[in-house]
Amino acid sequence: MKGVSNEATNTDKMQAHQMKVKPSDALRHEDVDLMVCTDLVDQAQTCVLNGSLSHASVLEVLNANPEDKALSSDADPQMLIKVVFK
Repeated sequence: MKGVSNEATNTDKMQAHQMKVKPSDALRHEDVDLMVCTDLVDQAQTCVLNGSLSHASVLEVLNANPEDKALSSDADPQMLIKVVFK
């Protein structure tokens, strides 16, 4: 029948078109250290609440940390970490 929509044919055409299109860079995943490799983190406003002064600060942990310094809570098991991006 002429002029009648055929969903199976349309679906096949869409799938063939999608196979011809190269993958987008937007879907590519790449690990990046936001503190060391970029200037995206506002270090002046980034902070941690309930952090112990006897352990590392939030910036020491987020920056290059070869000594594996850790954050620790001063009062309870909960810490609130606020990272501000520019």
